[in-house]
Amino acid sequence: MWHGHSVMISLHISIFKSKNQCCGLLNGPSDWGKNIGNSKTCECEVKSSSDLCTYYQGRYVYKNPCGDVIINYLKDHLLIIMGIAFGLAVIESVKSSSLAIVTHQRDSSFFSCINLCKIGKDWPIPLMKTK
Repeated sequence: MWHGHSVMISLHISIFKSKNQCCGLLNGPSDWGKNIGNSKTCECEVKSSSDLCTYYQGRYVYKNPCGDVIINYLKDHLLIIMGIAFGLAVIESVKSSSLAIVTHQRDSSFFSCINLCKIGKDWPIPLMKTK
């Protein structure tokens, strides 16, 4: 069972490296050490040294580390990631507040905030003004 998963993970990592033209995580191909061996891991399509490739252990491989690609991706999408996290936090707060209002729990964080904010009013806080 796990063997199938590890093969799929290896396949996805190989596709990622090929698509992003990177190798290793932090130090490029040297992260692989002698394990780079005869496999097609990190193999560069260009068969010469360039900004993209370097000669390493008898073949041309991508020299840019994949960690840089991952960091740049996260930086480029940080606003979206923060927006999703903030949205989920707001939804959770509204859900907790709604539950507290429905069940009239005075200990909830929502009512603690309301209690700090109310000035000279007695509990319960009227939700609508009545004449």
